[in-house]
Amino acid sequence: MDDEAEKLYARERKKLDLKRNIETNTMWSFGLAVIGLFAIMGVIYIPLLIITGPLGIFFGFRGLHAIKKNKRYKGKGFAISGIIFGSLYVLFLLLFLIIRFNELF
Repeated sequence: MDDEAEKLYARERKKLDLKRNIETNTMWSFGLAVIGLFAIMGVIYIPLLIITGPLGIFFGFRGLHAIKKNKRYKGKGFAISGIIFGSLYVLFLLLFLIIRFNELF
């Protein structure tokens, strides 16, 4: 009876782990996207965008790669949103710098 209980516990634990297994890089990517969004919504804090944009893109692609390699990982939407928002932040930053440098000359 003890063996059956352990097998049942292991099976249920595995099901639970599969449901909650969101790839870590996708969460980093999404978190950086949210931080960058707050930076744009509030006061535009350029050093924060310099950090969050490229890191969001990097972690988003790493997360997508991990999801592609291991189908049990979840979080594809988080990774894609991190890539999209990270790219928007980089474009916004470049646009801001172009406008700023045109004002100087």
